[in-house]
Amino acid sequence: MDRKEHIGKMFGKNLKHLRSSRGQSQVEFAEEIKLSDKKLSKLELGQNHPSFTTLIKLHRKFGFKVDPIIQEICENLGPYEAEFDDEE
Repeated sequence: MDRKEHIGKMFGKNLKHLRSSRGQSQVEFAEEIKLSDKKLSKLELGQNHPSFTTLIKLHRKFGFKVDPIIQEICENLGPYEAEFDDEE
């Protein structure tokens, strides 16, 4: 698994935990944050990365904190590498 995939999986794990802790299905949670259930499923599986808009929705609606995810990513991935220079 490359680093980009690893980041997606870590985000998805945290997102799924948030949804599960609320006792919601993917459909219920997706409706609440105005995403399709298919997009939510792909985010939870780490197959897609969230947009800034999605991150803002999660933060405003649930207080979903991005800082711990970024910290966990940094701790697990090690030092910054050039492979991220061309990422959007």
